[in-house]
Amino acid sequence: MRSISKITTGTITIALALGLMGCSPTRSNNESIDGSV
Repeated sequence: MRSISKITTGTITIALALGLMGCSPTRSNNESIDGSV
C-alpha cells in the first residue's frame, strides 16, 4: 500500500507540474497574439 501511495503522490505531482508548465506558455502565446493583433 505504501508503494501505491508513493506512486499516486508522484503522479499527482507530475500532473500538477505539467499543468503549470502547460498553462504558462499558453498565457504567453495569448498575450503575444493579442499584442500582434
